[in-house]
Amino acid sequence: IGQFELSLSSSAVSVIEEAKKELNREREAVSRILAQRDGAEDGESDGDDRDGDLEDSDSDTDTEDKEDSEPQEEFGLELAELNSEINIKQKLIDELEQSQRRLHVMKQQYEDKLQQLMARIKNTQEERDKVLASY
Repeated sequence: IGQFELSLSSSAVSVIEEAKKELNREREAVSRILAQRDGAEDGESDGDDRDGDLEDSDSDTDTEDKEDSEPQEEFGLELAELNSEINIKQKLIDELEQSQRRLHVMKQQYEDKLQQLMARIKNTQEERDKVLASY
């Protein structure tokens, strides 16, 4: 039973550790995406107002704004979805860790109770042997 408990405990711990690693990878991916987005926005804003013709620039800007807003909306939705998945995974990891702690406490209580019962059995056997020896 002890070996089974160890393998069960170690597999649960490895699942939690793997989930934490995955969560960190996703957070890093979101950070990279945000950094790329910020870098792209900085690059776009540098070259916008350098045209000499303001009228053409205004009409081009309107068209560019519409074209830019679609990828921005898509990016925002994708980012929100990633953040939602990250939050869900974080909650699941927290719940798993809490379950592991409760399981460990319960296991300890059962082991303590088993030790007490074994001690009582030993005492009862010793009393029985004394009574039988006195006859």
